[in-house]
Amino acid sequence: MGTDTCFRVWRKYNTKDAALAEYDALKEEYRLKNEKDDWREDKANRASEHAKDIPILLERGFKAERGFTEECDSHVREAIGKDDGKLYVMLLEYFFGRSLGKLRDYYNLNPGQLSRMTAFVPEADIKKIVQAAKYLLRGVFSKDDEDILDNEFISILGDNYPKWYLRSRRDSEKIYIDKNDDEGYVVSFGDHDYDAECEEENRSTEWVLKKLVVALQSVLDAEKSYDGKDELVLEICAF
Repeated sequence: MGTDTCFRVWRKYNTKDAALAEYDALKEEYRLKNEKDDWREDKANRASEHAKDIPILLERGFKAERGFTEECDSHVREAIGKDDGKLYVMLLEYFFGRSLGKLRDYYNLNPGQLSRMTAFVPEADIKKIVQAAKYLLRGVFSKDDEDILDNEFISILGDNYPKWYLRSRRDSEKIYIDKNDDEGYVVSFGDHDYDAECEEENRSTEWVLKKLVVALQSVLDAEKSYDGKDELVLEICAF
């Protein structure tokens, strides 16, 4: 079973604090959930561990005991910040399936641990991710440009993009000359099957990069319209 990536866009209400009783009750529900899911023999001695393993945003109405249908159909709409106690309301979700594994690794996400299942993406990172995606989509790569940009997300996003990580492949590889449907010929380098796989991976990655630019650029653009009291927050999730 693989891991999916999703981004959530939240509106954080800086002037609205959750009631302490609700906050404490939610933390207790997450502790009970961790205790219930812990199959280790000595789980009775891990109460403090269970209490600490809570997500960065506590879903309002969360219950440790809930049915299968409720578990699967549950969509978080409101949450309370673990560290600030503020109210968060979800605005948008962007799903990316199994892609962006290196980005999940960068934020040290672990779908099997509540406290590491999600992470906030700082605005500075959002800008750099958008810049890196646009650079990769441009398709013209230069070490000098990359040194100037000094953007670690280029290699993180380009790790599954053959057009980028094979950019220095030598032209001295085997040459294949094939007849095409127009009575002409096509010259290609390398192995046919491998090249076909690379092209398929290129198309898939380009779709992800384009979607990533649209999703994250929308966060940056929308943030400019807020009056300063509230703010938009981006969360990356691994499920």
